[in-house]
Amino acid sequence: MKRQIAGLWYEAGHLIVRFRRSRSAAGNPSTYNKIALGNAAWVGRPLNANEPTMLKQKMTEAQATTAIKRLRQNGGFWRFYCRANPAGYFDVSRSEATYASVRIDPGSRKTSQPIAERLNFAPESCR
Repeated sequence: MKRQIAGLWYEAGHLIVRFRRSRSAAGNPSTYNKIALGNAAWVGRPLNANEPTMLKQKMTEAQATTAIKRLRQNGGFWRFYCRANPAGYFDVSRSEATYASVRIDPGSRKTSQPIAERLNFAPESCR
């Protein structure tokens, strides 16, 4: 059985993602894999209990299809630039695919191979 994030769909011109709060910060690409599947976190800290567990981004259906496919595949990390909306969700201004880095060989400096299916947030634009 393929594991999927908590909720992910396209509706009325918006990509909508429902997620669980991570207990740890997303950090940087070398720590993204510490975030459980279907969870989200700020880069610098976990979400707090008062922050929403849903986000919406206005986009075309083709753009949403790309994001949904990426999030549903193994290695599907996505970064959302957002701010909380009084209506109870994060309003996303932009988003992009992102990748975790994994050391393939402990003696090597190569860091490639995106892994797992998670979300993270970029705090720069979320104030």
